[in-house]
Amino acid sequence: MPSEAVTFFGGSFNPWHEGHSECVRLYQESAPLIVIPDYNPQKELVRHSSIEAFYQELLAVSGLPATQVYPGMLLKQTKNPTFFWVQEMKERYPQLEINLLMGADSFKNLSTWVEIRKLLSLLSTIFVTPRLESDDVIKKSCDFAQTIAPDLKVIIFPRHAFEHVSSTEIRQKNSLP
Repeated sequence: MPSEAVTFFGGSFNPWHEGHSECVRLYQESAPLIVIPDYNPQKELVRHSSIEAFYQELLAVSGLPATQVYPGMLLKQTKNPTFFWVQEMKERYPQLEINLLMGADSFKNLSTWVEIRKLLSLLSTIFVTPRLESDDVIKKSCDFAQTIAPDLKVIIFPRHAFEHVSSTEIRQKNSLP
C-alpha cells in the first residue's frame, strides 16, 4: 500500500500576490497542497489587527478554497519554525510523506532555518519555484539540502513571469507594516 503524502506551502503571504499564485499553479502533484499562513521566525513579528479579516482576504485574493488554507498557525500569533510543526506531524502520522513548496528566495536560505538538519531528514520532497535567484544559487542550495538528506528529492519548477513580485515591495509601496 503506497504511503500518503501532503505538501505544505508556508509563508507570511502578507500580502498574497501573483508569485504565490504561480507557486500553486506550478504545483501539479497528486499529493494535496495545504497553504499555511504563518509568522516567519527570521523576521520581526507583525501581528495582524484581525486574523479573521486577513484570512478572509487571503482566501478571496488567492482564490483557494478554505479547505486548502490552514489558519491554525496564524491563530498562535507567535513565530513558529517549520521544523516544530513538521516534527509534530511526523510523530502523529509517521507514515505520512511530508513535502514543502517554497520560493527560491526561501530555499536559498535553508542553511539558516531552525533545526534545518533535522527538518530536512523529515521531508520527502521540496518543490522550488524560481524567484530572481540564479541557477547557480539554486544549485548550491540543492547541493546543501541533499548533502544533509541524500534521499530528499528537490524539484525545481520552470522560470515564470512573476519572479520579481515581492510582498515586501508591495507593502512598502502601499506603506503597510
